[in-house]
Amino acid sequence: MIWFLMACIFVGDPQPNVVVLLADDLGWADLGCYGSAFHETPNLDLLASNGMRFSQAYSAASLCSPTRASIMTGKHPARVNITDWIPGAGHAGRLLKTPEDIHNLPLSEFTLGEAFADSGYSTFYVGKWHLGSPSHGPDKQGFETYVPTATRTVSDAGKSKRTSIAIPDGDRWHLTRYITEKSIEFIENQTSAQPFFAFIAYHDVHTPVLPDNHFVQHFRTKLRPQSQPPIMEGVGKTRMSQDNPEYASMVAGLDASVGKILRSLESAGLEKNTIVLFASDNGGLSTLQKRLGPACNLPLRAGKGWLYEGGIRIPLIAKFPNRIQAGVTSDAVVTTTDFYPTLLSLAKLPNKPKQHIDATDFSPVLLNNGGAELQRDLFWHFPHYHGSCWTPGSAMRSGNWKLVRFYETEETQLFDLASDPSERQDVSEAEPTIVSKMSKKLTNWQDRIGAALPFKK
Repeated sequence: MIWFLMACIFVGDPQPNVVVLLADDLGWADLGCYGSAFHETPNLDLLASNGMRFSQAYSAASLCSPTRASIMTGKHPARVNITDWIPGAGHAGRLLKTPEDIHNLPLSEFTLGEAFADSGYSTFYVGKWHLGSPSHGPDKQGFETYVPTATRTVSDAGKSKRTSIAIPDGDRWHLTRYITEKSIEFIENQTSAQPFFAFIAYHDVHTPVLPDNHFVQHFRTKLRPQSQPPIMEGVGKTRMSQDNPEYASMVAGLDASVGKILRSLESAGLEKNTIVLFASDNGGLSTLQKRLGPACNLPLRAGKGWLYEGGIRIPLIAKFPNRIQAGVTSDAVVTTTDFYPTLLSLAKLPNKPKQHIDATDFSPVLLNNGGAELQRDLFWHFPHYHGSCWTPGSAMRSGNWKLVRFYETEETQLFDLASDPSERQDVSEAEPTIVSKMSKKLTNWQDRIGAALPFKK
């Protein structure tokens, strides 16, 4: 703490606060500023107009726990050995035996929360953690103030319904609004003497789809009969239209809550010295077998669970007044693993290169009007089965080339994202040299970080 205070005296500028807002299963195309004509997200659209929006941001995985591990550690989920949601679906009755991954983020990892706490920041976490048991919760990983949330599922006319959370005094709140209220309470209690790092992890818009009564009738009225029929993805069906009023109301509710938090920063006089980062942990759930997923990620292919673009390309918005140029869209290719060194750099804190070894600091992109280039390959590894009908596989992106490898069928697909962002034209047969080169890179990367593979029983 002493070195931190001395640094502020000599540098003259106060250390910036940092607020990370993480949505759950929010798709790349779910926001108005990302092209949605049905959903309405005025607060997030305003955040984008006041900051930088990324068109090619990725989650480190196509589902929750691995992506969250990447954010907290700055490491690829396969290196941490959290490659499935915790505790995972298993492989009973399946062709392949899938790897056994761990169900707790190791306490030996020096998390993003610990990095900020170690630098004198007040640290706060509220909402979904999904990285292990209470013995490995946020309060054990660098967050001095932790507000846990636990969803409660009840039966309502035979349907599963997540309605509220249980809190110590027995009161019941709508989950999203509870998280927002606790976040605002934390913000209002801050002073300028000590900077803070707040990680706000919403459970929305994860299933079950629960209509937000403040917005749902508006979207039911707005809906027009323009739905497109679903298409098959493997053995699953993919929703091809944003035509779900109940889901749209959840998106609107999330947006409204984010707006309240942003306004609380303004009311507290903290907005100009606060870095705000908004993202999702993976793509929207669009593909299921027995029913349609609630989301549609078009023009991207598939959704949550899949390593096609719809499952891993995410909305990402960053704002830092007078430092990040407002109203800029960046095409830089970044990933959730990169949040760790990037946020430390923006806060002018020392990086932890021995910790965030798989991450790239993209603060030069943020501070250079979105124009800086990041030359590196990206890798994804999901060697498990998933309810979205995904079967074990891996993928990588090199430049505009995207390679997808499936282990059950031993099939390798290749796409040119520059001309085919929807990944509908597999050009692997026409480009055998590129397939060979990228396949070797993917295999070498898996060997280098110790990625566990599935195998036939």
